[in-house]
Amino acid sequence: MTEIVNLQKLVRRLFLSGVAIFILCLYPAIVFESENRINIFNFALYFVSFLGFVYSFSRIIKTNIRVWSLFSLTFFGALFLNTINASYKQTVKGSDDLYFLLFAPIVMVLILAFFESINVRSLKLTGIPKLKVSKFYVAVLSLYVLVKIFIGLNVGFRIFDYGIDATGDKYVVPGWSGISAILQWLLIIFIPYVRKKYVVLAVLAIVIISGVLHVKRGDIVRVFSFLLIFYSYRVLSSGSLNWKSIFYVALFLIFTALSFTIFGQLRLAARGSGDDAIIEFLGSRIDSVAFSWLYGYLTFGFEVLSLYYDEPPSYDYFWILKKILGFEMIDKEASYSISAFNAPTFLAEHVKAFGNYYFLSIMFFSLLSVSLILIVKKMRFLGAYIFIGSLFMLMVFGDYLLNRSIFFSLIVSILVFPFLTLSKEGSNKFPSKF
Repeated sequence: MTEIVNLQKLVRRLFLSGVAIFILCLYPAIVFESENRINIFNFALYFVSFLGFVYSFSRIIKTNIRVWSLFSLTFFGALFLNTINASYKQTVKGSDDLYFLLFAPIVMVLILAFFESINVRSLKLTGIPKLKVSKFYVAVLSLYVLVKIFIGLNVGFRIFDYGIDATGDKYVVPGWSGISAILQWLLIIFIPYVRKKYVVLAVLAIVIISGVLHVKRGDIVRVFSFLLIFYSYRVLSSGSLNWKSIFYVALFLIFTALSFTIFGQLRLAARGSGDDAIIEFLGSRIDSVAFSWLYGYLTFGFEVLSLYYDEPPSYDYFWILKKILGFEMIDKEASYSISAFNAPTFLAEHVKAFGNYYFLSIMFFSLLSVSLILIVKKMRFLGAYIFIGSLFMLMVFGDYLLNRSIFFSLIVSILVFPFLTLSKEGSNKFPSKF
């Protein structure tokens, strides 16, 4: 038996080594003609990011969903795509890019992976009053719809002014908008514990009210990211990974890609731009509207981030606490964009706060994150765990965990969870340990 295990390990190592050699040889073929093509720093980013992507994917297949592997999969996957230089507007890579794009993210992956590997005993509270999770969910859904209607009646819906120079702040009602956001994310977090009909109603309500009427594409992305991870976790946990489940995941990703393209085109059309405008804006080397949108969203965050390297840091040691509590940030003045792409990955705020010492901020953020992860693991609170995983999967766009409404949604869900009686539909779907 031991010999078989050792043979399997050897085969796996040989396979990964073969993949690494293959991708090395492929570099001249898939990286577009540019200064970066013969740039040692771009090559290093290309090689390391690909290894990070492949390793995290293999770990997901073998050990199921983990927060660190979700982050590594998307962050290093997007970074790998960035290195192929499919846009004329991409900058020449240098030593700063190696430092800022690899050092702290790898440190964060190691911290998350270490703490996630720790087995924690489950916490069971007895002798406390409990409410059926279905009743709680229906109450939250009803309140969410009512509050959103109230906000719409007071300030209107953004979709009717789309294309007009009006910021999202115009459609905010202080207090009520925050409550609606918390209710919205509670609906997502508790999806694993309610029947499908409630899930469908909640998702439709969020997509229509927040995604369409209030034109919040980010909310739609976060909702569907959660659903994708939720489905993937169920498939991997049950051992039912097959061509059918792979087809569903592929279909989901295609739908998401089309949604990005359609929303992007509508946004440009509302501003009077032509159908092919994104190709020119991005400086795409591939004459495809869909590719240009996806490449811009996934990879240009790294280009925007590079504009922050030389910004004088604020050295605000409490910036994370201030952001969670919604206080005004000191360094609001520094805000960059390239061809209207302005999401500089989750790293930007850490770089703006500490400059070359940004890894110190990343380490603190990592410890805060693993504290939440260990708490929800101890509670066996799968919904919150998947929600955290979905936020880390989207770190390539920005740091959503520190968003005030999202962070407090997690806290509220953790406080409420022990007082809920889980239905069989939810509690029987997952293993008792994860």
